[in-house]
Amino acid sequence: MVAIESMAQVVDELNVRRLTVDEYMQMAQAGIIDEDERVELLDGVIVRMSPINPPHAYVVSTIAHVFDRLVPEGAAVRTQCPVQLSRYSLPEPDIAIVQGPLRAYARRHPEPGEIFLIIEVADSSLRKDRMLKLPLYATAGIPETWIVDLVHKQFLVHRKPVAGSYTDITVHQAGEVIAPLAFPEARIEIASLFAELEP
Repeated sequence: MVAIESMAQVVDELNVRRLTVDEYMQMAQAGIIDEDERVELLDGVIVRMSPINPPHAYVVSTIAHVFDRLVPEGAAVRTQCPVQLSRYSLPEPDIAIVQGPLRAYARRHPEPGEIFLIIEVADSSLRKDRMLKLPLYATAGIPETWIVDLVHKQFLVHRKPVAGSYTDITVHQAGEVIAPLAFPEARIEIASLFAELEP
């Protein structure tokens, strides 16, 4: 079986008609997309989001709480809110640290130049996050993206985006402490984060 490298490849190969972010929002306003439906727009394609199970919710909430306390003034933490990467992509990452203040986004969503870090927490969504969302984040020039892999209890840290791919990828596990490049004081102890998930 041939591996699909990205959503863009699928769209191009199948000659799919992309939806723009404006069209997507109009569909939501018209009720075509139900307001409670968990979907996001990835490269012009509406993609279903996985249900949020308790471990996922716990990890997202815990990381967001740490960053809320530790990121300096001038930055803001958004949880499960859209970011506009391009005319065709409006993903909803689990966490995004963006340029503050939050009121700057009262009438629009953050754009790539305003985003310091994106975090996706993944269990059943790991394949989608790696194959579909990571290339979009890299293409948009997001400087740092973390995938928190709940299955293997590790952080996959992606930095230095070049031509649609991250060129610096590291894996971090229990016993390590991790922090964003932009905010080295906002440190996450991996072992303590996953401790509550142990059977």
